[in-house]
Order: sequence, then structure tokens, then C-alpha cells
Amino acid sequence: MTEQEHRNDVLSTHHMALAAGSSDILKSVSGYGDTATLQWVEQATEVTVPSRAIALFSDILQYMAQGKDIAVMPLDKELTTQQAADMLQVSRPFLIDNILQTGKLRFHKTGNRRKVLLQDVISYRQQQRQSSHAILAKLAEQSQVSDMLG
Repeated sequence: MTEQEHRNDVLSTHHMALAAGSSDILKSVSGYGDTATLQWVEQATEVTVPSRAIALFSDILQYMAQGKDIAVMPLDKELTTQQAADMLQVSRPFLIDNILQTGKLRFHKTGNRRKVLLQDVISYRQQQRQSSHAILAKLAEQSQVSDMLG
């Protein structure tokens, strides 16, 4: 199945429920031992995989159960500035001028194009979220103090 076919393949309610149940089962058995053996009864075939793969498969099924699109890619994948901007929910010019050029996020150039590593974008996004949560917590605290004094 091509990438486009995966995107257009909307899950039915039945498949979403099946994914949720399967995820719960896999989550309950993951973490036991270094490997796991999966068995396809109809094909009389078995495959042994690392236990970590079972945990990842469980996560994938959980997202499927929620009807969410997912993408699996290595953390060292290079992203274009547009892809990075999309992940951070900012415009490409904002990414370049306010994040890349200020050194907040590492990048390198391939020819005249900037490239950013997926793992760096994820780390930056997590730092931004943590910073936002800390600011919100401080504002909430200040609001409570203000209410008590007011």
C-alpha cells in the first residue's frame, strides 16, 4: 500500500475498536523478556521481534483507535524547513528568522537548503511546551495571590 493509500484509508468504527483492544492486550504483555513471538494462525507463521517493537506497535494501535494519522520515521531523519515549521505550528519564515537564525534550533545546509533533524525539532517542541506550562503555572499562582489580596 502506498503512502497516499494509507492516508486515504479511513478506519471504520469496528477497526478502531479492534485497534483499541489489541493495543490494550499488547501493552499488558510488553516488557516481558527481550523478544516476543507473534503468530499468524491463518498462515501458520511465526515471527520473533524485539520486545520494544511490541510496545511501539501497541502505541501505533492506540493512535489508530483514536482515528489519528501516524508516521513512523527515524529520529535522525532530516526535515525541510517547511516540515519543521508544520510540526511546530509556525510559519516557515518565522521558523527561519526567529528559531533557526537565532540559534534556538540547530540546522545545517545541504547546498542552499536548510535541513533540521527530526530529533532536534521534537526536543525543541518539548522545551517550548515545558516553558509554556511553567509560565502558565506562575500566572495561575500570581492570579491566586492577587485574588487573596484583592
